[in-house]
Amino acid sequence: MISALRSKPKRLGELLVEKGVLTEDQCKQALDFQKKTGKRLGQIVIELGLVKEDELLQVLSKQMDLPHIWLRKGLIDPGIINVVPGEKARLYKIMPMFKVKNNLILATSDPQAIFVFDEIEEMTGLSVQPVLSRSGDIDKAIEEYYGGAVEIPDYVGDFDEGAIRLVESQAQFDFARIEEMADGSPIINFVNMIILRAIKDKASDIHIEPDKKKLRVRYRVDGIMYEVMTQKIDLHPAVVSRLKVMANLDIAERRMPQDGRIQVMVEGRAVDLRLSSMPGILGEKIVLRILDKKSTILDLNQLGFSEDTLIRFKHLLM
Repeated sequence: MISALRSKPKRLGELLVEKGVLTEDQCKQALDFQKKTGKRLGQIVIELGLVKEDELLQVLSKQMDLPHIWLRKGLIDPGIINVVPGEKARLYKIMPMFKVKNNLILATSDPQAIFVFDEIEEMTGLSVQPVLSRSGDIDKAIEEYYGGAVEIPDYVGDFDEGAIRLVESQAQFDFARIEEMADGSPIINFVNMIILRAIKDKASDIHIEPDKKKLRVRYRVDGIMYEVMTQKIDLHPAVVSRLKVMANLDIAERRMPQDGRIQVMVEGRAVDLRLSSMPGILGEKIVLRILDKKSTILDLNQLGFSEDTLIRFKHLLM
């Protein structure tokens, strides 16, 4: 992807004028200011109030074929941030988000800073895949993730990562939709644990719902809803994003219902899940319908017959 960025030589000023975002006079004003200050043109047009940052990023996103995202907890793997030292992240205003195979997904507000990506690639040995985000969101993420630890439920540390495995889809990796996240991430393990526990408890549905102050996880077992855990509401965006990733859904779409399919391997057998997301006042609600063929096969003793009737059936089958 970095080589593709190098092949797009059009200057930012020309691009903004061409797209009708700036007039030629405004562009000249910004370029004159750039000569005096040495700042990058994108930063200048925002500081002068000529262009809103989101508008600038949308233009760059279309021109450079890069995704424009809202940077938030659900898209950042705490386990990967140390591949880029904090001083480098602050200096270049970049935020490592997660790793997919040999690709490092890196948030930036300046996609034209090719030298930064080259340096990070040389430093990490990974292929940098930039995505666009607001500089303020990047600053906030840098302060939050490099300044302190992100809390993940304690019991996830004992989770066996090999107990459940996502069956990969055949679709190509799409950086614009961010369809994968790093293996072994605490968030991924947390989501896998929710699914695995539901399957072992023979639940038919998993309900993941935001409350004002907490995230609620409920299972439906034999037609009855049970609340099995609550967590801090801060985890909600990350959990929803991960489930959408698994179901190949659009994680940026939060205002419309979506439906998808997930298949996981548990104890050597495939288990299908049907995912439905529904927007709500407090955030998206997720319902997972578990289609486990093994759990639907019952022996005679589990069918609820009275003892006399059960004996008669067994005699008939002999």
